[in-house]
Amino acid sequence: MPRYNQEKREQLAEQMRTTIVEAYVRLADRNINISMESLAAEVGIAKGTLYLYFKTKDELQRAALAEGRKRMLERMMQTLNSPLSAPEKLCEFVRWMMEEFCRHRLLRMEYLRNNNQPPLPRNVVAIEILTKIIQQGVDEKDFRDVNVADTVFLIRSSIIGQFVFLLRDEKELDLERAMFMFKDITLRGILRNQA
Repeated sequence: MPRYNQEKREQLAEQMRTTIVEAYVRLADRNINISMESLAAEVGIAKGTLYLYFKTKDELQRAALAEGRKRMLERMMQTLNSPLSAPEKLCEFVRWMMEEFCRHRLLRMEYLRNNNQPPLPRNVVAIEILTKIIQQGVDEKDFRDVNVADTVFLIRSSIIGQFVFLLRDEKELDLERAMFMFKDITLRGILRNQA
């Protein structure tokens, strides 16, 4: 058996942690109650081996949620830094949030647990990105002279409210209908010039 230096062992351990997290997310998207046995079978390792990488199921869930948030943040930053107009960026931001909600049960449960009680947290990066998009629209005269903080709160609250409603009623999100409603009600309300 080859002997690896410390750096190589850490690299292999990180690869295994990533593999376990990815398997956890796949299972979470299919089944709310994930056992460590089913996760080990999905990864192709012994149950005891899981505990070498994650001491508890909660630690594993936190790692999966952190990975989901990281991926979402990367996409949001791409949208923010794109050459799109503010209305296009806003639609892209909302569509991405909704697509992630549809795709990942784990993120859906996090929204239900953490984001349905006002006031919404002020230090969330998503809020900062949404604020920059709205401010860009106001500065470039695409949006009316709205109170940016209130508009961000309204948009984020309406998105999360829809997620919470769907989760509580165990319904699926109709993405195209939700985007139509967003454009027809929210976006149209802040656009300066409506065609």
